[in-house]
Amino acid sequence: MTSMRFAASHLIIALFVLLPSITCGADGPTRQEAVDAMHRAVRFFRNKCSTSGGYVYRVSDDLTKR
Repeated sequence: MTSMRFAASHLIIALFVLLPSITCGADGPTRQEAVDAMHRAVRFFRNKCSTSGGYVYRVSDDLTKR
């Protein structure tokens, strides 16, 4: 029983040590990728969410209620 606890505690420690190094390796989006995403979002809002040339403050998830 003690060896199982010892192994489990080592596994938990290894996860806490290795997991941050795995997740920190990913780079965030570049400035240009963020700008492109904002342009796509604005284009979607203009084309799909606006009504009669105006904007609404509340839209349902499926865009049927505005």
